[in-house]
Amino acid sequence: MKKILASIIYLIIGISVTYPIQFQFNNQPGLKYRNKSITRQIIYYNNQFVKSTEGMNKALLEVIELTTNNNALYHGRFYYYERETRLDSSFHLMNIYESRFERDKQGNMNISGEFLM
Repeated sequence: MKKILASIIYLIIGISVTYPIQFQFNNQPGLKYRNKSITRQIIYYNNQFVKSTEGMNKALLEVIELTTNNNALYHGRFYYYERETRLDSSFHLMNIYESRFERDKQGNMNISGEFLM
């Protein structure tokens, strides 16, 4: 049994070293992405409970063009929603952010200072 398990592990390691897999973004103009994230916060001030909130970010991203070094230029619109969890209320739109940034195939982003939130 130990020999079979050792053989399987050796085979898996050998294949993964011989044939490495690299994740890359498929940057094509017109490609669109949607992202959604939720954060929960419990806020205290001077050890006194203030409120409990949830924030939700929704992003709509589109590849506008490819740059000369084959990076993708994105245009994005980010919607920020918030609600108080104690009241069990629905999310309310608080702000909308516009953004432009460049991303290479490995996911590294270059964002100018005017678009950082």
